[in-house]
Amino acid sequence: MNELKEIRAEDLLFTNEIEDDRTNTYLSLDDYDWMSYKLRTRFKTKEQGILDVEFEYFGLVSSQMTVKQTLDDEIIEYTYEYNTDIFQKHITIFLQNHIKAWDSTYAFNGEDEVINFFNEVLHEGFSREDFYREMPKERA
Repeated sequence: MNELKEIRAEDLLFTNEIEDDRTNTYLSLDDYDWMSYKLRTRFKTKEQGILDVEFEYFGLVSSQMTVKQTLDDEIIEYTYEYNTDIFQKHITIFLQNHIKAWDSTYAFNGEDEVINFFNEVLHEGFSREDFYREMPKERA
């Protein structure tokens, strides 16, 4: 299985097309019957291809990051579980910086925040595949 690697801002590829001229982020906070907070983005890189990333908190001790990687016409999906404290930390930073940007002449895009979030999940979280690979066969 191909392993995801850290992202650096220098790794990102852009065109001058709308929606592809910078990192875009999409935040949704739903509190209907159950909490569902999601932060989505897309990283386009030469080495790792296109990474569609979603961080999600759903009211539990752990949160999850799902990544759909498109590389060389192949799509690989990853799911990482991580402590919700990581979600809380990064969503707080994201929102604080977003609010600070309200008075700026430039739109907030959250690139640094989602890169840092992604990299921390890679280091501190675990992939579901790794979890099941290490689980005793009789329990998997």
